[in-house]
Amino acid sequence: MTQTDYLLLPRLRVQNANAISGPFTHGFPSITAFMGLMWALERKCAQAKIEIQFKAVGVIAHKTQELIAGEGYGAKAFQQMRRPVSKKGESAPMQEEGRMHLEFSLLFGVKIIGYLSETERSEMAHKILEILQTMRLAGGIFLPSALFGAAPSYKVIPRLIQAERFEKDWWKEKYRLLPGFALIERADLLEERFQALLKKPETEEKLPKPTYLEAFLSLCAVRSWAVTHEDGKVEWQSDRQKGAGWIVPISVGYGAIGPIHPAGSVRGARDSKTAFRAVESLQSIGEWRSPHRFEKISAFLWRAESDAEKGLYRCRNLESVFPNSEEALFVKQNDSLNFDD
Repeated sequence: MTQTDYLLLPRLRVQNANAISGPFTHGFPSITAFMGLMWALERKCAQAKIEIQFKAVGVIAHKTQELIAGEGYGAKAFQQMRRPVSKKGESAPMQEEGRMHLEFSLLFGVKIIGYLSETERSEMAHKILEILQTMRLAGGIFLPSALFGAAPSYKVIPRLIQAERFEKDWWKEKYRLLPGFALIERADLLEERFQALLKKPETEEKLPKPTYLEAFLSLCAVRSWAVTHEDGKVEWQSDRQKGAGWIVPISVGYGAIGPIHPAGSVRGARDSKTAFRAVESLQSIGEWRSPHRFEKISAFLWRAESDAEKGLYRCRNLESVFPNSEEALFVKQNDSLNFDD
């Protein structure tokens, strides 16, 4: 018998993780990093004889600290590390990178085989946490929780909970994840901005019609300008709408830029037993949203989807918070809310 459950690993800490998640974004690892962590954790659990399947992952960020140099509102830059000298005693070349420390909680949608008592569930959750703390996330290492012994147990203890029970108690469980923000996709905003750009008279008469790329870039930046009224007063206006302060560009997967090559046919490939395909990062629009605003858990869980014919290998939410929206650049939202492949 297979059961659908949730595995909650709260208040995890990672040090020196990659802070640059794409060409437009920095400040938090990409969702693909957490998806890769989920798959690697499943393989580690299989090696440890833990019968569990990971199907989806949700990320709730609590604290972040980018390692940057600079003060105030001036220009800032990532702090760089000096590499060890070479065998000849020469200084190694500098490789620019961005690093950060973060604290977050993970909520996995999982499937387990057979019936487990509450004691067995607790033991399995602790074993999985021990395995996770030996791994890396976006190049960063896991640290022990700073809250052990200083906070109520429900804030730091890992739990493997039956799905029906967790969903029934979600109205109170979500407050245990505060303060924090969960990352979701908001591709519907891309379509709205594109339609708004089409309605501008100057884009219809003088300039070429806007593209989805222009709509995407306009959501990535905040533009401000001064408007002088007849009485001489100056008012600053912005194209960022009220309530859109948590809208960010995100990397959601990879898109193919070439055909699939047979395994072993490409020199220098990392795996000679797996087919090879060149890809580039896929960009979309995301939103940081507080967990207490979600009515359903599936609204902030992510799963992986792949379509070799279209060349799309990407992550998406199990259920859109905005069910009437469609993606502008990619395929429509998946209506399935279960963890089945």
